[in-house]
Amino acid sequence: MSEYITFTSRKITPKGLSDNTPLNQEKIKSYFYSTEYEKLKLLDGFTIPLEAQNPTLLYPGCGTDILTPLLYIEKIFSNTKKWDLIFVDTSNTFDILKTILDDVGVFFEETKNNEIRFYWSDILISLQFFEQDIFSSIDSFDFDIYFERAFRIMKDQVPEYEYLVYAQLRNNGVIISDNGFARQKLERISVPLTLSSYGEMIIGVKK
Repeated sequence: MSEYITFTSRKITPKGLSDNTPLNQEKIKSYFYSTEYEKLKLLDGFTIPLEAQNPTLLYPGCGTDILTPLLYIEKIFSNTKKWDLIFVDTSNTFDILKTILDDVGVFFEETKNNEIRFYWSDILISLQFFEQDIFSSIDSFDFDIYFERAFRIMKDQVPEYEYLVYAQLRNNGVIISDNGFARQKLERISVPLTLSSYGEMIIGVKK
């Protein structure tokens, strides 16, 4: 039987910060195809130490995917309890992202336009959303983690893009991508390639 996932938005009234509201695990699971959700179990017991105490993660072409980077943070960077997330997309999906958070039981506060704060389990997240073209704005961001998923077709149109990402990534920063970055100087971390639908999963540290 085919699986269908519907992403819609509704007006959400911010409920404020709360670090003790339980996440609805079944609802989280419903936002993934079953095979994708099962793959996330490959991250169990896999950890990466970070020097930054309040790291910044950049996610270009995020679309409606707010849950995958949050689960990566929870699973492999569990010792870091405060994060800044920068989501960038040419379509304004911010209301959908807030709806997903509300659906899975996350309370959030709006701090300013296109910025929210919330707890994911016991991790404090500040998230900014930018509706813009990452290819013309990548040099305006500095970040400790570069997170990329299902972005190959878009970045293939800009051959120098991966070099620009690497240049902006802070020293000892981490690239997490389901493809590419073969030519960048990274300390590769052994990770199951099947985490990527392309079979090319890469996690690497800039040294």
